[in-house]
Amino acid sequence: MFFLKETWYQLRKRGVTLLTLVLSVLLLASMALYLGSLRSNETALDNLANVIDVPVKVSDPRGESFVGLQIPSGLYDALSAADVVDLRSTAQAVGAMSKESRAISPDEGGVDTAISAANCWEQFSGLQLERVTFSAGCDKTIFAGTEGKVVVTSRFAKEYNLFPGDSFSLPLFLRNQRGGGSIWYSELGEAELFVAGVLDSVTTGTTATDIYVPTAWLREVTENAGLAFSYNSISAKLKDPLHLNEFKIAMWEQGFREAAIKSNNYTDNVLVISDELFIRTARELQKNISTFQGFLIPFFLLVIFLVALSLFLILRNSRRELAVASSLGRSKIKSGMAQFAAVFLIALLGCCLALPIMLLGGGLSVQISLSVCGLFLLCNAAGTVAALVLLLRFDAMELLTKVD
Repeated sequence: MFFLKETWYQLRKRGVTLLTLVLSVLLLASMALYLGSLRSNETALDNLANVIDVPVKVSDPRGESFVGLQIPSGLYDALSAADVVDLRSTAQAVGAMSKESRAISPDEGGVDTAISAANCWEQFSGLQLERVTFSAGCDKTIFAGTEGKVVVTSRFAKEYNLFPGDSFSLPLFLRNQRGGGSIWYSELGEAELFVAGVLDSVTTGTTATDIYVPTAWLREVTENAGLAFSYNSISAKLKDPLHLNEFKIAMWEQGFREAAIKSNNYTDNVLVISDELFIRTARELQKNISTFQGFLIPFFLLVIFLVALSLFLILRNSRRELAVASSLGRSKIKSGMAQFAAVFLIALLGCCLALPIMLLGGGLSVQISLSVCGLFLLCNAAGTVAALVLLLRFDAMELLTKVD
């Protein structure tokens, strides 16, 4: 009971209590700023993949061209099995729709239909989805499938009297180009196509496309004809750029190589990984985190030192009271415990005052704010013990004699 009265007596010293409370709030703010900065950098690093994309594209050996390539299907399969998202691809073919074109071989000019393939509508550059009139039950997702559902241009539909929901057959060919520039065609056979939509005639670049088909369907038709399928372009984004090195190793093992700019040493298609911005940002965040973590223990020791020094200076005027109590038979340890309890309660009050500020004003989470308060109370306790050890090192009679 006397211990509680002594503690209450210490708390009633307004000047000491106010100074200790202000000290607690200031140190809490410093710890919240430090630990909050550390946590914000860690959170930024964890969420970096959601903020900065790392595009992956297949290019020519120099890393200069990303379209009009001949990419083996095996490389596409390797990339699709890797840790990537938003995998996109394009391809091309030709057909012979008119009676005149069907009557002669493609090498003699018997092709009149340009076909573009993609696994998503967005790969058809410059085409507006609003300009497509889809058949019932069809939409742009047909390009992610493997069926022969196609979108034809209004010019093509008008010329051959086609409407959404109609079906028609078309002889298909792959257009190949040799190293010397000569062109030859591979027959794929006659395919049955379903008009899923009609697009207002649009010219993409200098080549007018007549029919837009799913890449997966065109690949299946090609492979069923016993031919090797090639993509014109492939692109994707890394799902988890934090494992960038593992991805590069996996792609190397699958046969991909990185682009050798202005070099002809490698003749196959290569990968271009646009990771410069991600790596630079990740390194900066990791550097910040390492710095904060490296000074974490010295920072806590500094807080303990400031608590000990401040409390020693604040409470040193109480030494006469402690000396009087000691001369009357009160042990220094019990007197120190009352002082410790008073300081701890003031620190706890400081936490209660600072907690809503950290949550609302500082934008810290409940978990981080409570962690800051808990760590501060530990540092405060250690500093208080250190201050009391220094404060209670006196001889009661000698101190009272000097005062008198």
